[in-house]
Amino acid sequence: LRDVSSFLQSLPSVVSEVSNELETSALLLLAAMQPLAVLGAPYVIRRGKSSQPPDAPPGLSMPGSDTSWPDTDAGLSSAVEADGQRKSSAKARNTEEAATAAMTLQIQCRASALRVFAQMCKLWPKAYFGRWNLVLEFQSGEVCRSRGAETPLPMLLAICHEDPSPKVRAAALASVTALLAAPSVRTFPMPLERDGIISLTANSGSSLAGQLARTLRQSHTLIFKLLKSSHAGDVHNAVRACGDLAAHTPYSKLQGGLLSQLVHKLLLFMQGLLELNTLQDGLPQVYSAAVSSLGVALKREDCASELSASLFAGSASHEPTADHLVTLVLHLFRLLGRSPEVPQLQEKSQVGRERGASFPETAPLPVPTPKSKKKAGRAAQESESSEPLIVQECALLVSRLANFRPAVLPTTTVDRFQELVSCLVEQSSVVRLRGFRLLSDLLEEESKVLPSFSIRWCENVVHQIHATLASEASQ
Repeated sequence: LRDVSSFLQSLPSVVSEVSNELETSALLLLAAMQPLAVLGAPYVIRRGKSSQPPDAPPGLSMPGSDTSWPDTDAGLSSAVEADGQRKSSAKARNTEEAATAAMTLQIQCRASALRVFAQMCKLWPKAYFGRWNLVLEFQSGEVCRSRGAETPLPMLLAICHEDPSPKVRAAALASVTALLAAPSVRTFPMPLERDGIISLTANSGSSLAGQLARTLRQSHTLIFKLLKSSHAGDVHNAVRACGDLAAHTPYSKLQGGLLSQLVHKLLLFMQGLLELNTLQDGLPQVYSAAVSSLGVALKREDCASELSASLFAGSASHEPTADHLVTLVLHLFRLLGRSPEVPQLQEKSQVGRERGASFPETAPLPVPTPKSKKKAGRAAQESESSEPLIVQECALLVSRLANFRPAVLPTTTVDRFQELVSCLVEQSSVVRLRGFRLLSDLLEEESKVLPSFSIRWCENVVHQIHATLASEASQ
């Protein structure tokens, strides 16, 4: 196991060096990695007979009846009896240590094999696209244990949820997102689902389109479940995976509602931001990842009609979803006003980010440096050099939200936007510019009715801006 683990850990660099030569053997390499990806996994059973009992410790062969210990003879002396007990205790400790060491090595093998798999999916996406049965289900005979009436997931997806090791679950999730990031997935040329038919079960379609639709829906369901996990690493990885799914899923080829569901799940998770009382130590990384993933989802202009209906539709008992998003951003900017020295976020935007297959839980990034080219105006220079990433990310969220607004904004949403603009214009010049841009986004659409901002609010905003500028000029 040690040799296998060492080999798997060194394999990624080898595969990268000879990727062109190995591309024709992509499926063979996949078949070689699959049994290693579930090596010693307690949730896996093998088709056919096994010499190991189901409840045996993974990786250890249990002694048969011919090697079992005989009963102690009642006539033995107490000294011999004590010596036998000491030997039995030592043997039990050695067996337990061996089992622990074997399980640790098996976990390393599983995680390393899945990281290699993720790398192969990135290097050779065409080799695996369209061969979902070979990729998601393991051909070496392993199947996931049945869990009652639940519909079993394909093996690769089951690992993300069932494996007891967090690093193996993270590597499996990275493999799934790498597989679905293939360009052929986003650019699939035909509808994946017919009207009124949603691919959820294995019987919903045997064609390539049906298999792809089913895999996409199963992946979304899996990640939504991981968002509720009690393990912080699973939650963080699931939040980041939401951004990957939002970027690569062809939602316009599926029945509507899946992207809206992802946005709602992220917003529900982000309600925890309202419990923050300060940003002095920066935004927690998991919420930074959620803001980035939500920003990716709101970039899907090909789903504008779905997002507009989902975000701005309200009722007498429920406010529009857009109101909750603006409230979250307003809360963050108010905290920013109380804590002017906010450190740069340690989380990069999902867009254009290259990640390792293991989903590291911390990914510190270099702080952006000002460009050498000088720009006129103090606000422009300050915007380049000192604008925290939290300002950029949150401002992008509300700007994209404004792009999806309907012809007539709900009254409650107008009120929320008024509060947000008032908060922005009374802060520093960097943040104040963001407030001006938000107003521009809300007012520039000629085809839509102008928001019914109250006259008193407009007067107050003008006075706020005048007072702030006068105060800065006197300093």
